[in-house]
Amino acid sequence: MVQRITGAKSVCIGINEELGEGAAGISYEYAPDQPWMTEKRLEQGKGVTHGVFEFQPSDDIVATKYLHKAPMDELVDWSYLPVYIECVTDCPDMVYFEMTRLGSFLACPIVYRSYYKDEALNAAMEYEEAKAEQERKEKERAEAEENGEEPPAETAEAAEPPPELVLTLPGNDVKMVIAMDTVGTNTAMDKAKIKEVESLCRAIGKCKTRSEEKQVDEQAILMLDEVKKQSAEDAYIQFTNEAKERHTDSHEKDKAELAELLAGEEAAKFAVLEEVLGKSLNDAKQDLFEKKYNFYKARDVAVNMKDYIMELTSWVVVGTEMKSIIAACALILGFKKESVYMKKKDGLHWEKLMGLLSPALFETIDKVDVAGVRKSLQDEEKLAFLKNLAYPGEFSEENAGELSPAFKALFAYVRAAFEYRYTDVKFRKAEMDAKEKAAAEGGEEGAPPPPEIDPAEIDDDFADIANIVI
Repeated sequence: MVQRITGAKSVCIGINEELGEGAAGISYEYAPDQPWMTEKRLEQGKGVTHGVFEFQPSDDIVATKYLHKAPMDELVDWSYLPVYIECVTDCPDMVYFEMTRLGSFLACPIVYRSYYKDEALNAAMEYEEAKAEQERKEKERAEAEENGEEPPAETAEAAEPPPELVLTLPGNDVKMVIAMDTVGTNTAMDKAKIKEVESLCRAIGKCKTRSEEKQVDEQAILMLDEVKKQSAEDAYIQFTNEAKERHTDSHEKDKAELAELLAGEEAAKFAVLEEVLGKSLNDAKQDLFEKKYNFYKARDVAVNMKDYIMELTSWVVVGTEMKSIIAACALILGFKKESVYMKKKDGLHWEKLMGLLSPALFETIDKVDVAGVRKSLQDEEKLAFLKNLAYPGEFSEENAGELSPAFKALFAYVRAAFEYRYTDVKFRKAEMDAKEKAAAEGGEEGAPPPPEIDPAEIDDDFADIANIVI
């Protein structure tokens, strides 16, 4: 739209971000004409674009920061002003990400109030609860009047119209900028068009503010919907019971085959392995079978709860724990770091993670067995890294269920998947160590030599497994 208004050759959108230690910078997130710009960041104090974030600038700042201020009788809002440079080569403060060329430059601020945080969600839930209580009292009083009865005592004092409840959320300003230029064309953008661009950017800011307020309120309504929550909980229980029935026979078969093996004449050959394990082979295998059983059950439940889990993408306020579990889920399944983490940003971000909650994720959950040898793993795919994601503090399955039965299903799957792979890796590492120990000690005269270690059996997680405790 601004290209159409101004005739700009290229346009990009950036967001002003705190980078820690008092630093800030503009990260360019959208640049259809110059996609390489999304790899760039304009640090605070460099260039001219940061001038758009000067709040109610004085005339001196307007002059020194290259700001465009319309005459007072035309000003609609001067909280923030655009930067305009008619000829970029006449401005010594311009920063060029490419070579210097002739043209003009315009940057217009887009500032909006963001409510994507816990405090705003809590305020929205309190508002919706108060509104529901007010509506309940109104209904009771109306029914009493209709039946010619005295209104209930708790509503009698509210005979007058109740005060209007207003949704008020705590938020913080997010500052973005849309920058455009005619660099390379040696033409200037018409200053008369700046007013129209400013009007558009103010409208965008107001729309985004209202949109976030509405989204947070809708999430509050959803989280307070006990009927919907109970429906999801009932589905979770049903799918859990079905999964237990489906996998019980195979679980019992595994245990029976183990009992038969240990009752045979060759049980004594496991002495070295049991020494390495620090426990009996029966105990170690029983533990592995239990983790395997839990994994397959949780996998089936998560796949069957797919539709409920994908509804979480409508949420806009998401805690650290949910983000950690979704990230752990993707990484343990083999999704690469680039699918989970955003470029140029540290930590986990919901706008990236919510895209993972798609049919592709659940198709992968249904197909992938997390046990077995894995090689060429990125650091983020290894158990040592995944541990902190799968175990975010003291957060439990009960806590997950309080948020959402759908999230509880995903949480249970991630924990089961991590514990199954962890136990499987430990057991296979013990088998490899037992082979090495037997080879080092040598066998009885005339006995066959111990098997050699096959490099294909060396798992990338072997190196760290001894240092992981769950």
